[in-house]
Amino acid sequence: MADLNLQKVDLSSIKAIAHDGVSLNVLVERDRGYCLESLPAPLQAFQVLLQLAQFASLLQQFDNGLTARTQLLNQIRMIPVNSSNVAAIGYCDVCRVLQVDFSNRKRYRYQDVPSQVFDSFLAAPSKGRFLRSVIELRTFSTQYEFPVREAIYTLGFNNWVAFLPRTIWVGS
Repeated sequence: MADLNLQKVDLSSIKAIAHDGVSLNVLVERDRGYCLESLPAPLQAFQVLLQLAQFASLLQQFDNGLTARTQLLNQIRMIPVNSSNVAAIGYCDVCRVLQVDFSNRKRYRYQDVPSQVFDSFLAAPSKGRFLRSVIELRTFSTQYEFPVREAIYTLGFNNWVAFLPRTIWVGS
């Protein structure tokens, strides 16, 4: 990746844009109301600003969705179980996520798990056997959680990478 000279920008005062074939017209919010500014600019400038606005909107939606899901997953009530391998299990109905804390202090989250599987797991006499024979064999998507200072994820825009302090997920 080439060296970038990133500049901090605040476009929050821009409320609308248009292009009249010659100029970029920008509706700007000022202290005393709104002002329409007109700048000579090619149509491509208008199109780039529209793409930037779309990108910012996608980032906001993605972050809001991620935050809501993360909050739900962080509130999973863990139930201690009597097992040599499994320390506790919990379930999120909204996300359909089964969370398993192991005795070795690792945590796994299994995606798209029906609530009936969680109920059966909770009632199983052998948690380890149930985990191996039912959960791991049914190809539920597994995620191993580990904290990092900066998680890197790429959105659908070329060369746009966001660095966020989050937990990243790896797994099948």
